[in-house]
Amino acid sequence: MENQIPFGIASSVSANLDFDPLDTLAFARHHRFGSVQINLSEQDLQNASLKKVLQSSNDISHRLFFHSRSRLNNRFLKSRYADQLQRFLEAVGENHFILHFDEQVHVEEACRVVRILSEQGFQIYLENYFESSGHDASEKNLKKYLALFTLLNSGKNVLWPVLDIVRFFDPERCFTQRESLTWCYQLFNYFANRNQPILLHLVDVHDLSQSHKRFCAVMEGQLPYAELFRFLHKNRIPIQSMIFEFEDKLNPLRSRENIHLFWQQLSG
Repeated sequence: MENQIPFGIASSVSANLDFDPLDTLAFARHHRFGSVQINLSEQDLQNASLKKVLQSSNDISHRLFFHSRSRLNNRFLKSRYADQLQRFLEAVGENHFILHFDEQVHVEEACRVVRILSEQGFQIYLENYFESSGHDASEKNLKKYLALFTLLNSGKNVLWPVLDIVRFFDPERCFTQRESLTWCYQLFNYFANRNQPILLHLVDVHDLSQSHKRFCAVMEGQLPYAELFRFLHKNRIPIQSMIFEFEDKLNPLRSRENIHLFWQQLSG
């Protein structure tokens, strides 16, 4: 599976070192993770050492994804953080970053922000995100998320999907597990039919309260990853990367091994 789907880690794995992205890069290199997601704070954007490492192509052997701490809206577009982020990405020779979906923003505003950023040369990845709770509000959120991709990608792809799996199973969604799975399947098929590889964010949980203290390795908790992976495998859903968003370094290693062994069984 590792030859087909690059596994990755987020800089959250360096939580014990104040989320130091340089520590994350060193860990990824040592354990041969194919992708690294760097969550960029304003302090990180001023980190000369990080910028120097990222500018040196000889030191970086991973696919890099940059995650901002903002949502897709006009406030982000006009913020000081956005200006700093764009200068940082230009300096390190990257053009893509991840934003959270903002369910409160009109689709027209979100489309305009994406088009402006795209015209500036940036490639936007949009992660599913919920603010309201409840069944109806959650369904409305997901339909709006899909509508945005439909409107923006009618010509060429200017927006790319990031799906945080654990959010579909949050009790605040008020979905049954079957409804949560159905929504995952629907989004998997939607993007596969449009030849858009999905960036997946993965953790697992011992209980559905989803407290970080109750996180566990993928396929060792309560989330139905076996069913999700069977669907991905059977339908050949294209994946950009599976990024593990744990705040420790053991769970990503266990998760990668668990998925690798399960995928071998599916392929066997």
